[in-house]
Formats: sequence, structure tokens, C-alpha cells
Amino acid sequence: AQVQLDAAHSIVGSDGNPILDATGIALQQSRPMIAPDGRQYKVEGKLLIDVPKKRALATYWEVVSILSTVLFVIHCLYFRGGIGFIKFFAATLLYGFLLESGGVARDVFREFDYNLYLPFFAAPIATMSGWAVVFYSSIFTYEMIEKGWPTLRKVNPIFIGIVISLIALFRDLAADPVATGLALWTWNERLPSWYFGVPLVNFTAWLCAVFVYGVGYTVINRRSWRQAHKVLAMFIMIPVLLPLSAKLNFALCDAIEGPQGPAWQVIHKPLPPLGRSPLVNPQ
Repeated sequence: AQVQLDAAHSIVGSDGNPILDATGIALQQSRPMIAPDGRQYKVEGKLLIDVPKKRALATYWEVVSILSTVLFVIHCLYFRGGIGFIKFFAATLLYGFLLESGGVARDVFREFDYNLYLPFFAAPIATMSGWAVVFYSSIFTYEMIEKGWPTLRKVNPIFIGIVISLIALFRDLAADPVATGLALWTWNERLPSWYFGVPLVNFTAWLCAVFVYGVGYTVINRRSWRQAHKVLAMFIMIPVLLPLSAKLNFALCDAIEGPQGPAWQVIHKPLPPLGRSPLVNPQ
């Protein structure tokens, strides 16, 4: 359910007063509470979440997401072999892990109540691995288009990056509102809804992250290098693509929302002190 926030983004009732839990403590972001009916709830972003139901749904999503990733890994190994898997899928997993964890670390969105996390990463394995699935399926879809339209092999890599990013974005336009509505991840309360509960920064981030990766992959893949050199180049380009993607994302958000818009305020705010970090999964 949606909750009401005042001008300071505190959680209030319809009368404008703070909502208290069964012990008389005011409801706070991401802090579990026991309601008068004895059930456990918490607020993440603008959603009031039934914690036991959320954890059951998150577990189900983990199973589905990880199985999906395994199937795509098998597909990649079968059609591209071991070198192709390392060149594309392994590098994409690392890229996706850093992208997803970066969003959680900056408190753009929250991904609590999952079971499987990796050390030093803020996001759960299920959502981080989802990036690799989207990247792989988007590029594979493009390659099937290119196979039927060979003239695309001579097109500028920037155009190819745009096509691949749009394929991924159209998929996210269908998936993200559903996942947001089910609270599989929740958005920072300072980010206004732009598309069925999902803020603008989500879609600009998708567009930019997939675009720069698609361009980099196309440039490397077109080189007449040995496969080992292409594998190395795929991993070397990740530290270059991450900040480039972020800069493009900031520029898009500034152009659409204006300088110091909602996305700018969330992304550029100081990280909280250690011990209060959004990386900590509240139990």
C-alpha cells in the first residue's frame, strides 16, 4: 500500500500526524514495526510492506531469477563456447553486479529481505544477475536482426548501441512497474513516480548503461584481434564504461528534470555514516 509523506518526507497519517507502531514509536523508513494487529510491517520508499509476504515473494523471485540466469549461461556456452562465455557473459555479470550494487549503495533504490547476498555487494545475487540476462538477451536479439540484415555490420557502433539499449529498455518498461508494485525493489521516497510507480532515473540509467556497453561490445567484436585479446578488452573496458554511463545518465536527468532535480538530489547527497548505510539489510 502507498503511504503518505509530509514535506520533510516523514511518514504521516491522513491527519498529518506521525503514524505510531504498537509500542508508540513513530514509523520510520526501512524500520520493521509491529502493527496493532500483530503483523510485521515496514515502509520502504512510499510503500507499506507486509514483511512476511515480501520475504516469501523475494525468495520465489530469487529462485526464478537464478534459474533463468543458469539457462542463459547454458545457452551462451552452447552457442559461443567457453571463450565466448568469458568474453561476454562473465564480463557482463561483473558489469551488472557493479551497476546494481551502486544504485543500492547510493540509496536510489532498496533491495532488502532477500536471502542470497555476496560480500562487498549491496544488492542481492538475484537482481545483480538479472543485468547479465538482459544484456545477453538484448545483444543476442540484435545479432539475430543483424544476421537477417547484414548491412548493419557496417553501421556506426553508436547506432548499434542505441538499438541494443532500446531493446533492453522496452523489456524494462514491461517488467519494472510489476516488480516495483510487488515491492521486489523500492525507490527512494524523494524520487517522484514517472511511469507506473517507477522514477525517471531508472529508465535513463537502463538506456545509458546498455548503450555504452553495446557500443563497447560492438567495437571490440569487430576488431580482428585474437579471442584472448577480446576477452581481456571486455574486462578492461568496464572501469571506463561505468563512469561514462553515470555521466550520460546525469546529463539526461538534468536535461529532463532540470539541474538539481529529484534524481540529482538523491544521487549527489552524502552517503550516511557507517552503520546506517542503505547497504545494511534491516531485519
